[in-house]
Amino acid sequence: MNLNEFIAIDIESTGLDPDKDEIIEIAMVHFKDSQVQKTFSSLIKPQQEVRPFILKLTGINNEELASAPDFKAISEELINFMGTLPMVAHNAIFDSRFLKTALKKVDAPYKMPIFYDSLLLSRIAWPLMPNHRLETLITELKLVREQSHRALPDAQACGEMFLLALEKCQKFSDLSKYHLAQLSKNSPWENIFGKFTDIPSETTITACPSTADAPNDEKPDIPVRIRDWFGAERLLAKNFANYTNSNPQNDYAGIVERNMFRGGTAVLESNPGINTAQAFLVPALLKVVQSQGRLVISTGSKASLDNLATQLAALLPLFGAHIKVATIKKRNHYLCLRKFNEHLQNHELLLTSDEKLQIMPLIPWIEFTQTGDASENNGFNLNRNWQLWYKLQSDAASCVANDCEFAEQCFALKARKKAEAANVLITQHQLFIENLDADLALLPRYEHSIFCDAHTLPQLSHGILGKNIRFFDLRNQVKILAHTREMEKGLLAVLEQKVAESNRAEVQEKCQSIRKLISECEKQLHRFFIRIGKSVKKQGSKPNLRYSYSIQAEYEADNKNLLEGLISFEKQTQELIDSLQENPEIKFLVKNVAGILSECEKFRKDLEFVCVGSKEDWVYWLEEPGNPHTLVMQAQPLSIHNLWLNKHYKWVQSTLFTSNTLSLENNFDYFTWRMGLKSRNLPKNKTPFVRKVANPWNVEEMRKVVVADFLPNPSDKNFQKEMDALLTEILNPSNLNTLALYTSQYSLLQSHEALEEIFAEQQKLLLSQSTDGTLNNLLDLFRKEKGACLLASQSYAEHIFQQEIAVDLLVLSKLPFPSPGDALVQAQGEAIKERNGNPFRDVFMPTALNEMRLAMDNMLKFSQDKGIVLILDKRVVTEKYGRSFCSLWDNKHIVVKSLADLQKILLQ
Repeated sequence: MNLNEFIAIDIESTGLDPDKDEIIEIAMVHFKDSQVQKTFSSLIKPQQEVRPFILKLTGINNEELASAPDFKAISEELINFMGTLPMVAHNAIFDSRFLKTALKKVDAPYKMPIFYDSLLLSRIAWPLMPNHRLETLITELKLVREQSHRALPDAQACGEMFLLALEKCQKFSDLSKYHLAQLSKNSPWENIFGKFTDIPSETTITACPSTADAPNDEKPDIPVRIRDWFGAERLLAKNFANYTNSNPQNDYAGIVERNMFRGGTAVLESNPGINTAQAFLVPALLKVVQSQGRLVISTGSKASLDNLATQLAALLPLFGAHIKVATIKKRNHYLCLRKFNEHLQNHELLLTSDEKLQIMPLIPWIEFTQTGDASENNGFNLNRNWQLWYKLQSDAASCVANDCEFAEQCFALKARKKAEAANVLITQHQLFIENLDADLALLPRYEHSIFCDAHTLPQLSHGILGKNIRFFDLRNQVKILAHTREMEKGLLAVLEQKVAESNRAEVQEKCQSIRKLISECEKQLHRFFIRIGKSVKKQGSKPNLRYSYSIQAEYEADNKNLLEGLISFEKQTQELIDSLQENPEIKFLVKNVAGILSECEKFRKDLEFVCVGSKEDWVYWLEEPGNPHTLVMQAQPLSIHNLWLNKHYKWVQSTLFTSNTLSLENNFDYFTWRMGLKSRNLPKNKTPFVRKVANPWNVEEMRKVVVADFLPNPSDKNFQKEMDALLTEILNPSNLNTLALYTSQYSLLQSHEALEEIFAEQQKLLLSQSTDGTLNNLLDLFRKEKGACLLASQSYAEHIFQQEIAVDLLVLSKLPFPSPGDALVQAQGEAIKERNGNPFRDVFMPTALNEMRLAMDNMLKFSQDKGIVLILDKRVVTEKYGRSFCSLWDNKHIVVKSLADLQKILLQ
């Protein structure tokens, strides 16, 4: 695997669209025999104005660009430098499209060369890298680069990294190199991977032999009461150098101990000042040891899961063989080795050209993975390749159990067996809630449960119990049978090819009929969604797109033809399955078809449900109806009480709900109501014990809350203008890292436009969500720049703070009352009103208070954190309900009446 001579290229541009944006810098590095031969680099004068964000990111200034040549002036030199050599770029589609478009605009006579994407090769070579951005690869591989986001240093680093990746791939096993070569046929990558010609005697990829450490059978004598663990000179203090003894943490652990040993439900609000995980893990593990029961711990995010795993790993040596831990994930996280090999062996029919490249990072990974969990392979990335993963994932519908030649190696089965042998299970809320609602249990039976990030449970429960319909829900299933644009490819084509000659004509006829039905069903679904969109447009704007009767009655969209088509498809597919399932040569492929059919049947039933629109105590609505490919039909239950009551509270021995944000106005009524803990049907011994654990930190000294009382009311037409003027005045001279949160995207964009020029003049970094790239990339930039300002949506506040960014100034533009478009909240309010309740008091206010807490409390993560919360919505001090918001910070705030007073506080 080698590329003796190539040119590495990097382009800096005014934006991401080659048809609208322009190149402002281009650099190329000529590599031969792994050595740099020569370089080319030039700034390019653009015709359009360059956004300040780009200038700040690259370090290029307008004066340099004004004196630079235009692209036409350098095009001849550029073409001569490139010659006919292959090109290498990181995320090559970006550089190749910009180069091609720029050359076309100046009518340059040049045939585009082959482009190799170093991003793809890095994903194949190093699947476990945290990510595969060039910045990360340079750091992890210890490459030297003079400056980031400049074309010449980036191009050279790209070329050097590409050579290292080729070297890494050369060390792969013959089996991996063989399959990479097979997949690369008829693509540019054949010049690299296709050079491998030795065919292994066995081409089936199997799981890596287990390398697990020998089990620890030692069961040490351990103290059974938490008083022997917590406190100065106690067990934790002796074993952990960073242990901090605090009365709040000791109290927390004591409550957990009493709840687990007596049985019942506890709702505990923690805070960043105590090690919550340690405080609940020790008493929980002690209970497991003494009772021989099983504990499940569920978290709301990957960050929390990782933190929990770290804390648990540190404690396990003290418990020895008493505790066996397993992390539980959904079955579809695990690779099915049978399907994987089927797709490699039949890649010409089962994989599209793009999928042949997407599957490559999985091949060398199989050589060493112990779990088969795709989420550990950052080179593949489930979110990016989810359509391909549908074809490869383990699932019950297509599983052939003990008939499978990979049964003993099955990753999903290994995970299940490990879970059954464990007495402590770690999972995430989504799987736990799905387990409650499943007919067949996804988790082994447990006696005790702990929910971290418990504040996210109500909303997640509504979403998971709900149903939604999208166009691609159907397409992504049926395209496995027959590719949308290449109907001669797919699972049906493999069946036709492998079926016995005597039966082939009949099978081909059935498969062709199914293909026609697939095409017709997609067309009918597309037409159905278009009719809905036209009706929505005809009816005019509404606060939300809820419907209470059938979709036909309210939006004049008849789904009869669509449902009939789906039923015909299901019937004919089932007939095909019945006719082939006894054929030993293809029975496993037939089982795959059965799995697809099962998913399609579920789609039809969900479609019927959301179209009826009249089930009592459910809410139905539409999202993004303007495009049939983005339209979503949603249905969610108004209440989740019965699920938690019947499937959890009534039989589990103990439950702990814990989070830093569970109480509002110093009570837990909102959370306990949403979780069904106020139901009259709740067993008496499960009545929750609630407690807000004291914070050892002096929050008043760490966080200052300031309310600007001199701006207009947010409903005033001048509010946006005056708010932007205020932000311009206070952020311009400030060197504070600022996060400004908005309740509407329109308001955010208005502020961005108002602030952009002044930030550019001061050479300060202004970042705006949805304008300047992905949120995670913006957070990386925000961390590195002192005095930066990030404008983001209020709904993303918790995600932002989970990334552990340091914020000096948190600006809240408006009180975060739920949007009129929030169908679930609006429907819950109406239901309360029908029962003579007060929707504003019982739903809208608690929702807003909860959002406010999530933003403010997450600002303080560590004892050294300090910052200012600036609230620009005067209603917090002028309206009666504002007192409820003020209670979130114990009414300890400063009201400022002028810009000058505010500036004095910020300067302090």
